[in-house]
Amino acid sequence: MWYVAGMAKVFLSLTGKHNRGKSETLRLVCFELLHYGKLSSCDPSLDVCTTPEDEKDIIAAIDVFGGRVCIASSGDVPNIVKEQIGKLDRCNCDIIVMASRTKGGTVREIWNYVKKNEICLISTSTYQIEEIAGVCAVNSTQLNSRRAKEIVELVRSMLNG
Repeated sequence: MWYVAGMAKVFLSLTGKHNRGKSETLRLVCFELLHYGKLSSCDPSLDVCTTPEDEKDIIAAIDVFGGRVCIASSGDVPNIVKEQIGKLDRCNCDIIVMASRTKGGTVREIWNYVKKNEICLISTSTYQIEEIAGVCAVNSTQLNSRRAKEIVELVRSMLNG
């Protein structure tokens, strides 16, 4: 496993404004990881992400690539983010992947956790489609799928070296 500065864990924050594909991207990450691993039994209350078309937010722990990856897609409300971080922390995750807004309370909750636990924080975002002229032929699901595959590859390289 490779980790920045010898940290034991990594927190990957998928940031973006409201309605910019964070939840869809993380559902796709979860679904993709399940091709290579299996759901962890660390917490029976965690959701199962069996289909990427599901529109609900998910929270899951997956044993994959020799480690445990925990994912939470609900990143819009600070108290929910704090609750989800607590659940995932109890699952002893090697990598936490979580949605977050670009500023405000959700960011503070993530920063507080990262600082308290001395964890490496990596931030990325979804691809942003700006429909300035009102016409855009780009499919957001295809872009979110691309970003999900990039995140899965990053996770694989972190856990496998």
